[in-house]
Amino acid sequence: MGRMEGGKSHTSLDAEVWSIYKGLCLIKDKNLSNILIETDCETILRLRPESLDRDHPLKKVLEDIDTLKVEQKCVLVHTRRDGNQCADVLAHLGGKQSDECVFLHEPPSMLIPYLLRDTESAIEFERNRQ
Repeated sequence: MGRMEGGKSHTSLDAEVWSIYKGLCLIKDKNLSNILIETDCETILRLRPESLDRDHPLKKVLEDIDTLKVEQKCVLVHTRRDGNQCADVLAHLGGKQSDECVFLHEPPSMLIPYLLRDTESAIEFERNRQ
């Protein structure tokens, strides 16, 4: 794994960890709370800072994530990949842009079909859980 500086990621796990961290920082900056954060990366749900060597590059960020989750009353949950297509599309678009952070006040029109599929998938998932 390459070295991370300033939140730049070198693996998909690094990218997921930093995305969650930066999202929680944004939640705190906007003074929001009680947010449900979904990820299709099951590994991050099992990854605990205390299980990492003290010099592991993700250890401090994972500790900060745990702190921010408690402070902002946020919960991190797993979602199936087929219910997370919007995030995948946005991540792909983000990988092609040079700005560190972009705020969208409404979804780009090309994202609408993915929003509909994610919604359908979430409804189907809830039906199957009952």
